[in-house]
Amino acid sequence: MVEALRSKGLKNVVYGVVIVAVGFAFLSTGTQGPATRLSSWKEVCVANVRSRCISPTEFNATATLLRQILRKNDKRQAIEGLIERELLLQEAERLGMGVTDDEITAQLKNGFIRFSQAFAEPVKAPRGPEAQGVFPAHEHFLNKNTKQFEMKTYSRFVSQVTGGMSDKEFREFQSRELLAAKVRELVQAPVRVSEPESYELYVRQKTNATLSYVEVRDDFAAESLVETRQSDIDAWVKDHQVDVDKAFEEAKKTDLPKATTVRHILVMFNGDSQAKKDKALEKISLIAARIKAGEPFGTVARSFTEDPGSKSSGGAYEEKMVEGFVESFKKAFASLKPGQMTATAIESSYGYHLIMRDDPTRAGATEAAVKKAVIVDLYRDAKAKDAAKAFADRVQAQIKNGKTPDEALNALLKPVKVQLLAVTPDATPKAGAPPGDAGAPAAPPAPKPDDATAKPKTADVLPANAPEFKTSSRFNRTGDLFSPDINPRDADKIRDFAFAAKDGEWLADIARGSEGNFLVMLKDRTIASREDYEKERDTHLSTLLTGKQSEALSMYMKQLRDRAKADIKINNDFFKDEKADGGAATSSSDDDGE
Repeated sequence: MVEALRSKGLKNVVYGVVIVAVGFAFLSTGTQGPATRLSSWKEVCVANVRSRCISPTEFNATATLLRQILRKNDKRQAIEGLIERELLLQEAERLGMGVTDDEITAQLKNGFIRFSQAFAEPVKAPRGPEAQGVFPAHEHFLNKNTKQFEMKTYSRFVSQVTGGMSDKEFREFQSRELLAAKVRELVQAPVRVSEPESYELYVRQKTNATLSYVEVRDDFAAESLVETRQSDIDAWVKDHQVDVDKAFEEAKKTDLPKATTVRHILVMFNGDSQAKKDKALEKISLIAARIKAGEPFGTVARSFTEDPGSKSSGGAYEEKMVEGFVESFKKAFASLKPGQMTATAIESSYGYHLIMRDDPTRAGATEAAVKKAVIVDLYRDAKAKDAAKAFADRVQAQIKNGKTPDEALNALLKPVKVQLLAVTPDATPKAGAPPGDAGAPAAPPAPKPDDATAKPKTADVLPANAPEFKTSSRFNRTGDLFSPDINPRDADKIRDFAFAAKDGEWLADIARGSEGNFLVMLKDRTIASREDYEKERDTHLSTLLTGKQSEALSMYMKQLRDRAKADIKINNDFFKDEKADGGAATSSSDDDGE
């Protein structure tokens, strides 16, 4: 063996000590088979695979390697990988395979540490370089100063990455890992990728499309399309009284005014552009109009506020929390009397706020308003889906008659004329501003009632969530569509359409999502060329081959697992701090590992 090493040149001299120090102490002669042990009644095993014991030492080593090398702190995955390794070792025994001492020593000499991972479940199976289960550690075996192999450094590193294994235990551990790796290679070796298959898949992956679409949301239909004739609502309530009562009881918990409570509605403008601020001002002005028309502040807040911290509570916070809020919020709240709402939109770094101080003395009147609002909201929600579909049908009909999507929407949508709120500017000091400088211009004085020249501004505003004509990002056949909410059957139709239709063609059917309807048009499609393929051919072939090899190994391991299912037992004492469902395919579990 030493002569063989010498024959490979002087560059291997550095590793000669590995053979002498690591190999000489632990070498046995000949070819090694699967060095697994039958478990005895006295022995504690983490798992048994057809009575072959997986020891705590190897389990801890594998779990430590997964944690330190792959950053996976998952004991269940560690034992699943070792169970699969034991099945592979039994396959090696059946096939008469083994590893030689020279092979084990060469692996250690080159500094490779092997560890098993689970492949039987394709979804959880490792991919890419990680799937090899090999860690190149030769640099960690060298003295930092001399850059030469050092036994002490080697032993210390081995102990560190395996959770305390001795050199001898590590060599035995690696011999089993190397033999399992040989069986995996044997399974994967026949896998091939043909040139036509590679090209076809490349075109499939690299050809991409862009869709344009109109989404008609149910919440838009509920607010803007459903007619609320009182006679229809009363008839509906008779058949849904239980639902109404339940929703009303829940609403009372959040929407009725309480002592020492502040409420707010936030509309974010997501940036400093004036266009975004104008849009946000229109939206909060619409919301303010609803409250002024008699809808309870808390009920409206639950529907429209963009503050996730208070949405479910009807915009409510405890008054004592205000001290920690932004300056403009604190100032506006301090000026309010119980039952009052800010007359302006209060600007902050988050967006525009409407703020209200609760008045518990108005609980009775508010309760009646809350009940009315609950009934109307439930009725609208119940009718929204049909109304949204009917509106989508009308948009589709307009497009079929030759109108563009924008022309169709402009013809069907009815803007609402709304009085825009004045804005109280952000009172937060700008970075670098001198003390006492709010960093924003003072709020304009409120117009006097007799000042005929100072009329409030109005705007024609589209309803909340009104349909728009939008364009998706580019995607391939397996990429994400523009919305994750489209039901699976319609999503498949859209994918097929995107890669078969002509540019500018509309999908015949209206697709349905969990929150609305979609009219879909193919904007354009880019087909991958042969020239593009030739540039990426080698990388693509390699990636494709690796993927197919992983699939082949997963199928093989699943068959082994299925056949051995009744003979795999896991000692759950080692997993008491793990979730119960660790994914182990076992028939039973023993406390003693037997």
